[in-house]
Amino acid sequence: MRKIIELAKQRHHNFHTANAYSLLGLIYLHSGDLGRAKVLLQQSLGLEQNHNRCSGLVSDYVNLALIEDLSGNKDKAQENIDIALEYAKQTQDNELIKLIESRKKLPTDD
Repeated sequence: MRKIIELAKQRHHNFHTANAYSLLGLIYLHSGDLGRAKVLLQQSLGLEQNHNRCSGLVSDYVNLALIEDLSGNKDKAQENIDIALEYAKQTQDNELIKLIESRKKLPTDD
């Protein structure tokens, strides 16, 4: 994975770099390493913001919300979900908007 990131940087295609960071972040998230996952998703987020890729921003913010929720940071988790929803609205993808709205209640809110 790290080799993909390095190759993408050399070719100046941040699209691929952001995806690689995001995927690596998800791997760490699923393995329970929330700290590393958060750092990698934040790196992806920065690249997505540089290229105004709303769908990538939605995904990264939703995943960051999950990390914050699992870490016990409810307010930060909710803030990230709200940001994800704002970016989803910019995509004008009604299915994506509905999906984010349905996730406004985080898994550990019960």
